[in-house]
Amino acid sequence: ANVLSMKKVCPSLFVSLVEQTNDAVFILRVEAEKRRFIIEYVNAAYLRKFSHTAEELIGKDLKEILNAEKYELVSKQLFSCVNCKSPLSYEETIALNNETLFSLSEAFPILDDNQEVTHLIGLSKDVTALKRQQALLYESENTLQAIINSSDYITLFIDPGFRIIYANTAAQHHARRLLGKPYKVGDLIMNYLTPEQQKTAAMHFDDILLSKTKNHVFEYHFTYPDGEKVWLLRKYYSASD
Repeated sequence: ANVLSMKKVCPSLFVSLVEQTNDAVFILRVEAEKRRFIIEYVNAAYLRKFSHTAEELIGKDLKEILNAEKYELVSKQLFSCVNCKSPLSYEETIALNNETLFSLSEAFPILDDNQEVTHLIGLSKDVTALKRQQALLYESENTLQAIINSSDYITLFIDPGFRIIYANTAAQHHARRLLGKPYKVGDLIMNYLTPEQQKTAAMHFDDILLSKTKNHVFEYHFTYPDGEKVWLLRKYYSASD
């Protein structure tokens, strides 16, 4: 009966494919006037994810399955999909067995000949591992940024279009002292260089972007407006994703 309900909405050719996917798939019958979403189908991945049996879910109103707070949030998203008659994507946070899971869910409306929404097909992808990786990456990026900002090295990150995407504390101090203004994210680095430096930088950037070399290192000297003469060792090098 579970599979037969699926066939009403999705061609039987795809039933086995849907049963094999690791994404949780569900189909809801929409009773808009009664503001009800009746579960007509859930695949094996859905049952595994939420530790339910098909008998516990099929034919039930979504309100019977979810707690009041969760239902209010989910139904708001689903009614938006029904009213707009267009696909909807949203993120969900799920507390299950003392564990917090994260899902990226999508809902797709199925319309009848009168262009009324009769069903919603839902896909729920588990992105818990991705969320955890993002949190670790964010934490590591903050740590690395703190290290770079504490360094005496003047450090600039520049994209392949020669635009500044990051300048550390030492770099901003250098820019204010030399130019009377800080580096601005999004500006072309060339705007902060002398004509002679622009020519050299362009040549080195082009060589790096064309993979002829991994880096360029050279020394140069200049005088700050306050009269101090300094030598700098400048290094351009590539960073890959």
